[in-house]
Parts: sequence; structure tokens; C-alpha cells
Amino acid sequence: MGWYGAQMGRSLLADAFAHHVWATLELIDACLAVHPEQLETSVPACPAKEVGMATSHTSVETYLGSLPEDQRTVLEGLRAIIRAAAPEATQQISYGMPAFKTNGRILLSYSAFTRHFSLFPASQAVRDALGEEITPFLAGKGTIRFTAADPLPADLVARIVAVRLAENAARRAT
Repeated sequence: MGWYGAQMGRSLLADAFAHHVWATLELIDACLAVHPEQLETSVPACPAKEVGMATSHTSVETYLGSLPEDQRTVLEGLRAIIRAAAPEATQQISYGMPAFKTNGRILLSYSAFTRHFSLFPASQAVRDALGEEITPFLAGKGTIRFTAADPLPADLVARIVAVRLAENAARRAT
């Protein structure tokens, strides 16, 4: 294999491990929202649809259309704020969630869950730039979590978008 091949293998292994850790943390984060009474009930016929995560969605519209009206209303509002702050961004489904993309990179993605909504990612740049203002909404390393009763303020969402736009532009320049 040689030295270079061994180094590449280590890099791929490190990347795979980092992704595994991230996915594990996201799973733990999702499980924290489960209440004991949920464990005692039967499993819904389509649990993915129940939380808005069905993988068969081919567009943002089909994803949003699959949600109950109250969840759809919240995410449509979030989508409008993001679209206004990043009008050049394209929209697509990525990892089963609606996402905005700029400069060939994911800008933000969002999703509805049974008892909350999430906005991804809460990158280090976002956490550094928005400090204590974003802290109450952080759940895990890269998740911004909010509810319909305690929504993200529109100006905070716009500032998250601005930080992520700068972050994606800087990555494109390198």
C-alpha cells in the first residue's frame, strides 16, 4: 500500500469515525425528546411521516405537504426567512430534510420532529458569532432546536444565514 496509501486510509477512517460520532450524537439528541409515555404506545403505521422525515420526498414541497398544518406553517415561515436572507440559494432535499445550498455547499437544512423543530448546522462560526443569543436554542454540537411556542426570532435566523453565507463563501475561496 505504501506510505501515501496508508495516510489516505487513516484520513478516510478518521472522516468515517467523525461522521459516526456526529450521527450518534444526533441520534442521542433525538432520543432525548422521547417521553416514557411514548414508549408505552404502539408504533405509528409510518413513523417517518409522523415526524416529517420520510425519505421518499423528492422536493421541499412534498416534504412540507406531508406535515400537519401546524408544523408546516412553522417551517414555511422559517423557509421564507431563509429565502429572503439568501435569495440566491437553491432548495433541495438533503438527508431527507429540506435544505438550502450555496456555492456547492449546504447552507442550512431544517426539519420537523414530534415535539420540536431543528435547524442545521449550528457550526462553530454560528456559535462564535451569535454567542449567548443562540445558546438557549443549541441542542448538541450542531443542532439549533426550537418549538412553535418558543420560535427562533426572525432576525436571529437572518443572522444565522449571514454567518453561514460567509462561511460557505470562505470555503469556496480556499
